[in-house]
Amino acid sequence: EIYQSNLERSRAGLQNIKSGLAQSEASLREAEANYERNRTLFEKGIISKAEWDRIVSAYEVAQATRQAAFYNVRSAEASVNEAQESLGRTNIYAPMSGTISSLDAEL
Repeated sequence: EIYQSNLERSRAGLQNIKSGLAQSEASLREAEANYERNRTLFEKGIISKAEWDRIVSAYEVAQATRQAAFYNVRSAEASVNEAQESLGRTNIYAPMSGTISSLDAEL
């Protein structure tokens, strides 16, 4: 049971981390769109250098966050694989040797 629960916990963690990756990808798309929109405005002198620096920084942070989320997914996938391997190598042994000659059971 411990190995099965460990596997299920690893799978749930993987799904949680995958949703974090999806969120970081959405944030990156938003930051990239904002970057592209404002690049032209900065080149024309419509927005300030400080505003442009803030937009560039937000875009770079979004890229780094997406990269970190990607590697978190890879790590969680490895944990799931490890839990599957542990479960696959599990053997169940009886606490004592012998043969069951009769088994009384009541309905």
